[in-house]
Amino acid sequence: MKEKMAQAQQNKKTHRRRVWTWLVLVILVLAGATAWVLYDAGMLNLRHSVNNVELVATQPAAPVQPAQPESDKPTSDEIRPACAVIEDILLKEIVDDNVADWGLQEYSANVYSILAQRGCAENAKFFTDMAMRKQTIADGLRAIQAPDDNIMKSVEYLYSDEKVCQTIEKRVLQNINTNAHEYWEFLDNANTYSVLFEYGCCDNKLAYARAALRELGLAVALMPTDKMDNDQIMTVVEICKRLGVPDSAHLMVQRLKARGYDYNFLMQIEDIIHGIR
Repeated sequence: MKEKMAQAQQNKKTHRRRVWTWLVLVILVLAGATAWVLYDAGMLNLRHSVNNVELVATQPAAPVQPAQPESDKPTSDEIRPACAVIEDILLKEIVDDNVADWGLQEYSANVYSILAQRGCAENAKFFTDMAMRKQTIADGLRAIQAPDDNIMKSVEYLYSDEKVCQTIEKRVLQNINTNAHEYWEFLDNANTYSVLFEYGCCDNKLAYARAALRELGLAVALMPTDKMDNDQIMTVVEICKRLGVPDSAHLMVQRLKARGYDYNFLMQIEDIIHGIR
């Protein structure tokens, strides 16, 4: 009987151990499963975070460009050939044909010459022609404003453009004194007409020659040879050279000789007069 009771007690202990063992195993399995689920979920989140970090790290931020003002943005209309820019700038330096200053006209001729070389190729011939035109106007004006200057010795291209000679006539004729009374006023008129004879339009050459001789004759007749200076004498000679008539100059020299004028200077004048003949 005691053995049965001991055996029963032993069976109860064994049963309890098995129950606790299975209970512990179940708890361990559940804990492991829970831990695995939590661990696996945590790894996914970690990987997602790492991927995001790597993605941000490997994509550099785009450089920030400063806003460019609309006026500074180049357009196809603003990008022009350099020759066109040069033309726009230099053409502003050209003076009108009616400007009576020969220096400004000559400056304009130089500007056109530069444009012929530095401007656009398709305009080179036009600028070359305009340079010659402006130089012709400058020479005509200079002849009357600086009659003693020796630069006016050539008429090689004076009649190539009818408009040029008309411009010269328009400007130079303003210097004619229609109320002349003194010898030097007639002398100035004669000089002006002789310039027009040389640089004016071909159709008017004969009229200018007659007018120059008329004014020169009056000047020589009224001229007080004892008060003449060398510049006035040379003006008479230059007029005679332009007109190709030495008689008026010769008459003046004879009057100067009678007054005892500088002999050496008169000999130089005689040589010039002989060269006219």
